[in-house]
Amino acid sequence: MVTRKEITITNVTSLQSGRGIAAGYRGICLVNVYAPSGTSKQQERERFYNNELPFLLRASPFNMIVGGDFNLYSIRQTVLGTTTIVRRSMD
Repeated sequence: MVTRKEITITNVTSLQSGRGIAAGYRGICLVNVYAPSGTSKQQERERFYNNELPFLLRASPFNMIVGGDFNLYSIRQTVLGTTTIVRRSMD
């Protein structure tokens, strides 16, 4: 997360893995994440979503904006004539 020197951010929390950071700005918590990708990193991805990301999300009493690279993909499923787009983590 990069800011200008005249912008004051507070409550900066980052993950030890370097895959996420949260910071407060004017009563809003800004969260940026970079989730693990690839089929070989299934356990790392599960740890990220089950342990690390919740840690960042609990770190703030503010309203939040969460963004970043979640490394998800979309698939199209057609069941009985209805098309649904499903988002899944890469596995």
